[in-house]
Amino acid sequence: MHNDNFAENEGLKFFGKMNASISHEIRNALAVINENAGLIKDLIMMSDKGHPIDLVRVGGRVEKVLEQVKRTDMIVDNMNRFAHSIDDAFSKINAYDYVEFVIRLTDRLATMKGVEFRLENPPEPVEIATSPFLFENLIYLCLDQAMQHPDEGKTVTISINKKDDRIHFEFMGIAQDINLENNLLTVSEGILKKLGANVIIKDGSGSFILDIQREPLT
Repeated sequence: MHNDNFAENEGLKFFGKMNASISHEIRNALAVINENAGLIKDLIMMSDKGHPIDLVRVGGRVEKVLEQVKRTDMIVDNMNRFAHSIDDAFSKINAYDYVEFVIRLTDRLATMKGVEFRLENPPEPVEIATSPFLFENLIYLCLDQAMQHPDEGKTVTISINKKDDRIHFEFMGIAQDINLENNLLTVSEGILKKLGANVIIKDGSGSFILDIQREPLT
């Protein structure tokens, strides 16, 4: 029961953090739209007073508004997909697709830390039967640790490999002078148990592995 509650609490934290980040992105896009709409309005008012309107300048501002509308549409799509990740308790998912999605969700947070994520595409599709939401949460916790403790290059590379009935997600480019094991295991204990997963710390390699079974626990 403790682990169930732990996983649920972590899930709520994850859901709240992602929605806060998403809403912040939407606010930023709306601020840019508002700023450019105001400039267009000023140019129109100047035209009403007899000043020739600069169509090139107006066109540039319109383009900026359209860019932000497109960006906001993508953000809302991500928000909608994230919200629906809780629909199924277990389903078969494409591992690469879901890791790439969580990386997109954390893009603003990674940018604030000056960290870049590079996801390597496996040679063939890797599917996993799991809880989509808990899987996203676990991947986020790994990405968060990588964001908090990157090496000097601040580029974290993630690879995905099949290992018999398990999958290894390796996070490379991690600083070697931290107690990553305690940090990661403390925040993900309940979720690791629910998904039949564990973390492998590769001493001296600047990396760690999320080892997770391909089929749900019975």
